[in-house]
Amino acid sequence: MFKKLLSVSLALILALCLGACSGGTPAVEDVSNPEPEPPKPVYYINNLTGEVNLSKEQMNLRPVAIMINNINVAQGVQQGVQNADIVYETEVEGGITRLMAVFKDVSTANTIGTIRSARFPYIELALGHDAIYIHHGQDPNYAAPYLASSGVADFNIGGNYAFRMQNGQAYEHTLYSDSDKIKAGIEAKKFRNTTEKLNNFASFKDAEDSSAPSYAKAISASVKFSNYATSVFTYNSNTKLYTKNTKGRTNKDYKTGATYDVKNVFILGANMSNYPIAKYIKVDLTSGSGYYMSEGGYEPIRWEKGSGSASFKFYTENGSELKVNPGKSWVCIYNNIYTPTFTAPEPVTSSDPQQ
Repeated sequence: MFKKLLSVSLALILALCLGACSGGTPAVEDVSNPEPEPPKPVYYINNLTGEVNLSKEQMNLRPVAIMINNINVAQGVQQGVQNADIVYETEVEGGITRLMAVFKDVSTANTIGTIRSARFPYIELALGHDAIYIHHGQDPNYAAPYLASSGVADFNIGGNYAFRMQNGQAYEHTLYSDSDKIKAGIEAKKFRNTTEKLNNFASFKDAEDSSAPSYAKAISASVKFSNYATSVFTYNSNTKLYTKNTKGRTNKDYKTGATYDVKNVFILGANMSNYPIAKYIKVDLTSGSGYYMSEGGYEPIRWEKGSGSASFKFYTENGSELKVNPGKSWVCIYNNIYTPTFTAPEPVTSSDPQQ
């Protein structure tokens, strides 16, 4: 038995020696170093929304502001509005409102429209963002001279950069564009496409600190612009967003059906009057009072803008800087002769008679 074990041992030793002599390697498990994890992408703040979701290149983009047809018959054929970072709404004439959809990166607009003509207050709003201002036509009495003198990046869109689409409405309600056409137009017109005006639209909170204003709760708000136009914002406690409605109809994208949902609703009262010609509306954007609504609550605020090229500033009633939740915003600028109304949640009642 001993001789047998000795023979087996010698045979194993010989095999190992032969393997080493012939350049072989012992059968040792090869444990390679794990692949290093790729670096995590770095995101930057979107100064229109306060959300940290942009690349460095996107962060420096010049915003694009697009005039949107909002007469009642055109609301059902709107596209792209829900993709905007900020939407402005105010009366233009005859009781109707127009929208101005502002995009930090117009690539997110996709198809957008229907596009309508310029009005004076919207030029000032676009200037406040250093935005490229896109419209189709303009009021000849007030907007046209201001477009020429204000220094706004004026993009009167048409031709190769827009298209007509049959949508069941009259011809004037059929003009659309899209992200690619707009970017091509911006390049062709040699507009500056970056901005140094990176100040935030508002003083945004960190995302983890989002909360409702504590003044009062509101599950909806109704903003009257005229006897013709009223916008209603209804709160969804699951998404913590407000959905835009008009005259009992939920506003939706004509093609995708996406609703207009925003985190913040600014309701800004302003002094308004008629210009002498054609009853266009003059909107005083110097300063005023209003309300800020988010996450099921609202509070009274003060606002100021001042000169045409200035940005908005928002304050609480006691004069401190308003802290705003990160997210998309809808900004209503209404005539001070009206009063917005807020609907509080129904009180919670218990069905248990013992409580």
